Amino acid sequence: MHKIFMKLTLTVFRFGDIVASMWSKESLESNKKFRFMIFCYGLPSHPYQHNPAKVEKLIERGFVLIYPNYIGTWASYGIMSWENCTNTILQTIDFLRGGEGKNIYDDSKILWKVKDITLVGGSFGGAVVLVAGAKSKYIKNIIAVCAPTNWRNHSRIPEEKGEPIEKLYYTIQKGWKNLWRIPNKEEWDRLVNGSADLNAVDYIEELKNKNVLLIHGELDNIVVAKRSIDLYSQLKKGNGNHKLIILKNEGHEGNYIIGREDVFTQVIDWLGK
Repeated sequence: MHKIFMKLTLTVFRFGDIVASMWSKESLESNKKFRFMIFCYGLPSHPYQHNPAKVEKLIERGFVLIYPNYIGTWASYGIMSWENCTNTILQTIDFLRGGEGKNIYDDSKILWKVKDITLVGGSFGGAVVLVAGAKSKYIKNIIAVCAPTNWRNHSRIPEEKGEPIEKLYYTIQKGWKNLWRIPNKEEWDRLVNGSADLNAVDYIEELKNKNVLLIHGELDNIVVAKRSIDLYSQLKKGNGNHKLIILKNEGHEGNYIIGREDVFTQVIDWLGK
């Protein structure tokens, strides 16, 4: 078994309300173009979703990974809302394209150039990257893992047995209240009833001409694979490089799955040079 042992470079930035961790193989420099990947975590999330655990092979390949905390959640400032989760990614894209930032550890200025930016999101984060990617003219590549695509009828259609999210609010209040800081039950209900702007199905026309890689566990009982299958059937009619990977005998997965060897090779091939 091949294992990667390397020293990663961690830089933490704050831009506006957003605090983000950046992981790279080497220190960034202004005379070289880098390939960036913005990672978006699920709901609720675990600390390992905020770092490159299990996807270090991407860094070995030269990608720079950045993990922003959604506005109003975890380390970031501001007011949490579902739209601000998407705004976090749009602002992170602008930050990266700006080519400079200050490391909060020592206030040192760091410069870089961007070759391209890929969005990666697992579960709830998959919904975020699909909508943010659709909205940004600077994004071509989107990877969504086990992503909800339509909150308006999530787990409420006959052929689906996805996990209802109505009661998840109370679980978060008991265990993750200070991390997610959801302002009130009304905000949560906007996700439950689908009125929040976080439905990928509303952006089919924009996504058709992006490059979208959908990954889903065949046995997922949180967000059923039908969601990715149906979305792919619409996207493949467009001009983008679209791909669907169904993981046999697998359940609900997060971003880390793209580090698994059989999936990783397909992701790298899809990303190209």
